[in-house]
Amino acid sequence: MKLLSRLDPSLIVAHTLLWTLFLLPSAPYYLERMSVSAAVITIGFMGLYFSLPVYANQLYFLPRFFFIGQRLTYLLLTLVVLLPYGWAGTWLFERIILEKPPIFSLIARCYTLTFAFGFIDQYVHRQKTQNRLLQLESQQARLELERLKAHVNPHFLFNTLHNLYTLTLKQSPQASDVVLRLASLMRYLFTTNHLDTVPLSEEVTYLEQYIALERLRLSSERAVITFLVQGPVNRVELPPMLLIPFVENAFKHGVEADTGQVFVTITLAVQEQEVFFEVENSKPPLVQDVPIMPQPTTGTGLSNVRQRLALLFTNRHRLTINEQPLAYKITLALQL
Repeated sequence: MKLLSRLDPSLIVAHTLLWTLFLLPSAPYYLERMSVSAAVITIGFMGLYFSLPVYANQLYFLPRFFFIGQRLTYLLLTLVVLLPYGWAGTWLFERIILEKPPIFSLIARCYTLTFAFGFIDQYVHRQKTQNRLLQLESQQARLELERLKAHVNPHFLFNTLHNLYTLTLKQSPQASDVVLRLASLMRYLFTTNHLDTVPLSEEVTYLEQYIALERLRLSSERAVITFLVQGPVNRVELPPMLLIPFVENAFKHGVEADTGQVFVTITLAVQEQEVFFEVENSKPPLVQDVPIMPQPTTGTGLSNVRQRLALLFTNRHRLTINEQPLAYKITLALQL
């Protein structure tokens, strides 16, 4: 079963071609000295004789000795096997082909063919194994990204429904506007969830809708919310829902935790081959010398976005977190 599993169609074709190139030059020589049937038998015998050490080496000696580090043992064994095999070959050639080739010539040809076929075959198998590993890694990375997306989306939905619930309790006439905006956001969420990238301009629209929902919920006298966009955002594409966790984090842990004057400043800029994104929000001050729980840096939302950045922008992103007494700032730079 192990041998059958190694019979790759491409290898069969390659080996057939190599054996043909090896044996075909001998055909004119034997056709001049004997009949066609005798020449065919002679060339067939040569192919059988040289193929036995080739495939014994390929299927047994290389994988059991050479490729596991026992190279000295491998060299000694092949020498012990091929020397008597070459001597036996001269005896067989003399009786079947009526020619007695030099023993060292036979041994040299056996060694050359054995190593050539063996290493070519092992190289092909190793390349295919590496390709399979790369495919598995790619599939695992894709599955991991889908898992992270699944965590991001319910997190956003929970926060937005909480906003709607707050307005409903206040019997605010803005509740209907929130429903329409929420429907728009959810439509975008479900239509882009399966996409690898989306235009950054669409993500900007999404952020504007989300910020509009927060403005409806918060008093303009208490909260100062600023969203600045610079550069050609319509020419850049990013993975969907990559930036929103930073904005959610600012409102959830900065604005909602503070009952006084608060601010959120969001800046998005496209500069040549880089996207710059910064979110700064106010931080609750000390209350009677007891600090309010600080804004988390390893919550579910930020933890997921860190993992997505590591997978999607490996060595192409910088994420810095700056915590001050009254402010909290996250800066993200992406190389396109």
